[in-house]
Amino acid sequence: MSRPIAPDPALLANETTSLCLPQAWQSFRFAVVEPRFAPLVLLSTDGLANSYADDEAFLLFGRDVGRQVRADGLVAVRNRMAGWLKQISTQGSGDDITVGMLSAFPDPAKQSRATSSIGGALP
Repeated sequence: MSRPIAPDPALLANETTSLCLPQAWQSFRFAVVEPRFAPLVLLSTDGLANSYADDEAFLLFGRDVGRQVRADGLVAVRNRMAGWLKQISTQGSGDDITVGMLSAFPDPAKQSRATSSIGGALP
């Protein structure tokens, strides 16, 4: 688990770059990751990271989400995410949180159907 985009060195403490600024596009930063090295990508607003005491605890959230996606599928995790984020914000920063997820993990529900329909294990 890692942060492919490092914190912006131009910002201090909890500052963020506002999308309302006239030249906000100049502050846009990105990273390219390959699915084989990053089977789950989480994108979040600063309210999520700011709800944790340190980076290690924040990254643990990503690991936990990854385990849930592998076990239950992306749709199941998406359906639980709003409740998790509300609890995290309430106990943490109190800020609003938005999360986006991209997953290259196979969907366990579809794997089960495929396995049972062919009567054996998938290669």
